[in-house]
Amino acid sequence: MSPGVRYRRALIYFCAVLSVAGLSPSNALAQSNIKKVRLGIAATSVGFLPIYAAYHRGFYKEEGIDLEIILMSLAAANNAFFKGEIEYSAGLTGLALAAARN
Repeated sequence: MSPGVRYRRALIYFCAVLSVAGLSPSNALAQSNIKKVRLGIAATSVGFLPIYAAYHRGFYKEEGIDLEIILMSLAAANNAFFKGEIEYSAGLTGLALAAARN
């Protein structure tokens, strides 16, 4: 499988997981328990459009997530992830890092 196909699959999976949060009925509960989440993104490209669209439309806030999007290189995002400085890394290795950390 080519890296491009793996990247697209990982991005689709990531967006699907974030979309599920928008379908949950716990809006009132989420409002009272706002969680700060830091997301490292390696590029500003069309591939990350769903993340930015959801952020600017307030979907994360509605679900009790105070999202901070941080633009950084993939290497810096990986290092920050393992040091616990960010909770998520959106990129080709983001899902693999999450699995390794848990």
